[in-house]
Amino acid sequence: MVKVSDFIINYLKEKEVDKVFGYVGGAVAHIYDSLDKIEGIEIVNTIHEQSAGFAAEAYARVTGKTGVAVATSGPGATNLLTPIGSCFFDSVPSLFITGQVSTREYKYDNPARQIGFQETDIVSIVKPVTKYAVMIDDLKNLRYEMEKAYFITQEGRKGPVLIDIPSNLQFQSFEPQEEKSFFDSDEYKELLAIDTLDIESEIDQAAKMISEAQRPVILAGGGVRVSGAEAELYKLLERTGIPVVHSLMGKDLAREEYPYNMGFIGGYGNRYGNLTLANADLLLVLGSRLDGRQIGNPQTFARGAKIIQIDINPNMLGNNFKNTVSLAGDARLVVEDLITMVRGRTNQRARTGWIDELNDRRRAFWEEAQSSFCSDQTPLKPQRIVASLNTRLPDQTIV
Repeated sequence: MVKVSDFIINYLKEKEVDKVFGYVGGAVAHIYDSLDKIEGIEIVNTIHEQSAGFAAEAYARVTGKTGVAVATSGPGATNLLTPIGSCFFDSVPSLFITGQVSTREYKYDNPARQIGFQETDIVSIVKPVTKYAVMIDDLKNLRYEMEKAYFITQEGRKGPVLIDIPSNLQFQSFEPQEEKSFFDSDEYKELLAIDTLDIESEIDQAAKMISEAQRPVILAGGGVRVSGAEAELYKLLERTGIPVVHSLMGKDLAREEYPYNMGFIGGYGNRYGNLTLANADLLLVLGSRLDGRQIGNPQTFARGAKIIQIDINPNMLGNNFKNTVSLAGDARLVVEDLITMVRGRTNQRARTGWIDELNDRRRAFWEEAQSSFCSDQTPLKPQRIVASLNTRLPDQTIV
C-alpha cells in the first residue's frame, strides 16, 4: 500500500522530473508533504501560482521533459490559467496538478453555486486550453489517469494536461498494482495508431518540387523544435543549400553561421527575410501555421510560390492558403524522408543569381543596422545592448 500523494510524486520521479514548481495551499498540503520527504525531486516555491506555471513551462522548454506545477483549489488553480494557455498554444509538455475540496463538499450536479471552501470546477474552465483535463475522485482511476496524463503531455503535438485531486483522497492509501494500467487499454492503442496516414506519394511529390525549384525557401517554425528535428533540418539545408527563414517560435533553429540564413519574418521580422519570401517560387513550411502576423496580406504573401506545408496536426494544414502539397506528420520523420529523396543541390547554378540578390539585401540591412543602432554614439539603443550581450555570453546561455 502507498499513500496517494507519495504515488504521484514517485511517478514523476520515475519519469526523471527532478523539479516541481508551486505555491503551497491547504488543498495540496499532502502533495507538498510528499515533495518534501521524497529524495531526488525538488519543490521550487514561487510567490504566485502564475509564476509556478511559467517556471514549469520554462523547465519543459529547456529540458524537453514534462514541466510540473502544483496549486491549491479555487484561486490557486485559476491563477494557473495563463501559463496553461501559453503551454497549449506553444505545444509545451506540461502537467498541472491542482487540489480540490473534499469529495464530501464537492457539489457535482447540485445546482448550488458553491458548497466547499474555494470550490471551483477547474476542469471545465481549462478544457479549451488543455489536451486533457480530469478530476480524479475515485482511487480506482488514479493509476490509469496518472499514466494517461503524463503520456498525453508528450504524445503527438505536445501540450498541457491538468489533473484535479480532492484533498481527502491525497492522504489515503491504495495499491497501484491492483488497479488498471493505461498502457494496457484500448485507448492507449488508439492514440498510438493516430499517425498511420500513408503520405509516401506526397513526400515524393514534395521532394521533386524542391529539387526543381529555382527560388526555394524553407520556413522553420516551432514544430521543428517540438519534434526534435533541429539536426534533420540542418542536414536538409546542407544537402540543398536552400535559404531559410524562421517564425517567432523557430528562432535559432537554423544556425547563424549557415550562409543562407535570412532570419525572422513577419510583421516583427526583418525586411530582407520578408523579401526572400515575397520572391520565392517554392515555400517549404516546417511546423508553422502561417498566422496573420507572419503572412500579413494573404493576397501578396509568397504570391508566386507553391506551398508545401508539414504539420503534425492535420487540422492546421491549409487554413490560410491552398497548399500545393499538405503533409500531415511529425516534422522530424518527414524531413528524414525528404533528405533521402531530394536530389542534392539540383538547380544550384540557376539559383546563384537568386542567392546573390538575397545576400546583397542582407548585407545592406546589417550595414544600416550597425550605423543606426550599434555605433559607439550615445544614447545607447536596445539593439546595441543586446548585440553586445550576444557577443559576450557563452554558447547555450539561457537568459
